[in-house]
Amino acid sequence: ILPEASFFGEEDTNNNIKDLEKEYIFYIDPIDGTTNFMFNYYHSSVSVGLCQNGEMIAGFVYNPFVDKLYKAIKNEGAFLNDKKLTMKDLSVEEGIVAFGCARYNECDVNILFETVKELFLKSLSIRSGGSAAIDISRIAEGSNVIYLEYKLQPYDYAAASVILEEAGGIITRIGDDSFNIPLGGSLTPQEWVGLDTFAGTVEFMRKYIPAEIADTLTLDEWNAIIEAWKIETSKGGKTAGE
Repeated sequence: ILPEASFFGEEDTNNNIKDLEKEYIFYIDPIDGTTNFMFNYYHSSVSVGLCQNGEMIAGFVYNPFVDKLYKAIKNEGAFLNDKKLTMKDLSVEEGIVAFGCARYNECDVNILFETVKELFLKSLSIRSGGSAAIDISRIAEGSNVIYLEYKLQPYDYAAASVILEEAGGIITRIGDDSFNIPLGGSLTPQEWVGLDTFAGTVEFMRKYIPAEIADTLTLDEWNAIIEAWKIETSKGGKTAGE
């Protein structure tokens, strides 16, 4: 269909990053929800998103276990199979909050679950489905009101972002309303691959750093502060303030 396109996927991320300047890029996760798939949870998806010149223009998320295909093309609406999707106007208090977490991302687990606890106390209930693509798409469907995760790669949510936005929703970084899916806001593709939980950690660390200093810090300076904090906290359970 698009022989000139490049591919950015979970299976070969490091080798594909050099092609991210091409006009068309497919963001593909062949099995989003791998652990679910391994243990027969029947909550996994195939996720395919298409980007043109830095803008997501199409997204497809398919859950084969229940034959649900979420799909959207920019400016043409979002659909679940043949049903048009429109976001429900619900507050957090009126709906289910979904979140994601992974065992390979344990360093910020306390920050994540502190946030989840706050959302749990303000919402009807909490769910962790194990597939970001499905859980984000389910916001467009009206089953969830929020999805939160501190570490996601573009192929995890690129397709679902189109579905969500075409249904009337928004997707942002923590602490940053502006967001560019392929480039991670102001970050380059190379920085995005190594982002890990940078955005969430910075948001947490800002509680302990005066605003006049925090606002002037560069990316390298933030990285140095975060690494020093992780080393200190690993020694004896110190808090960021200490």
